[in-house]
Amino acid sequence: MTFCMTRFDSVTRRIGEVVIGERPRIVRPDGEEIVVEVSSGPIRDQDGKIIAAVSVFNDVTSVERRERAEREFVSNAAHELQTPLAAIIGAVEVLQAGAKDEPAERDRFLAHLERQCRRLGRLTSALLTLARVQTGAEAPRLELVELCPLVEDVVETIHPSPRVRVEIDCAEDIAVFANRELLEEALVNLLSNAAKYTRSGTITVEAAERKGMVEVAVRDTGRGMGTQDRERAVERFYRGADGDGSGFGLGLAIAAEAAKAIGSGLELESTPGGGTTARLSLRAGRVVAA
Repeated sequence: MTFCMTRFDSVTRRIGEVVIGERPRIVRPDGEEIVVEVSSGPIRDQDGKIIAAVSVFNDVTSVERRERAEREFVSNAAHELQTPLAAIIGAVEVLQAGAKDEPAERDRFLAHLERQCRRLGRLTSALLTLARVQTGAEAPRLELVELCPLVEDVVETIHPSPRVRVEIDCAEDIAVFANRELLEEALVNLLSNAAKYTRSGTITVEAAERKGMVEVAVRDTGRGMGTQDRERAVERFYRGADGDGSGFGLGLAIAAEAAKAIGSGLELESTPGGGTTARLSLRAGRVVAA
């Protein structure tokens, strides 16, 4: 990368300041933003007068992206791990308070503990896979995933309002090529988001195969989003202006990242008062009976 006179050269020549490791962001003519690391120092003549300056530029865009992904992963992991951990701690406290002495209650809470521990394991695996993908260290391993059993498992993990029913419209033979952990994480976040903002009505998960692709749509009858909220919904930590203040604004961001990692994309359709539809498009597969 070659530059002529820059502000670093100018400052260095004017006051003799040494610049080390500055990281300005530069927008290229094609609109792409890059990050360069700049070090600059003066060149003096034998009398000590500054006669020139030299600057070294190093493109560190990939390094900056990797460092940012690592920071975001820590935030995501801390938030996402809280839910199953809280459920496990709560179940243990109930058992210790006396439920362990009632066979039916004990078995119910032990089954709950098992589900949450398995969820915790899947979540940890998904977050680690997502972190490796984001940093470019590893491409996700794709496999044939039977979609309907996965959707049914995910639906069991969400807890919508008592006035909300969840419906699944998915042919039993539909399968997709995806990373199971990342696809599950995307669906969990989409359904959890739908449950959070739907106080009554229906949440529907539909899967339909079209021209070698499977479109998975999560539809709710919640309050919906305006244009600004819809456009920014997948930004990390973004919460709409009319939100209730709960959560960290990571659900849709993680769903979008997971979808991107498995070669899909997240599309959102929403209007205020008209509910929200989130769509994923995945490469279709077929399960062949032995």
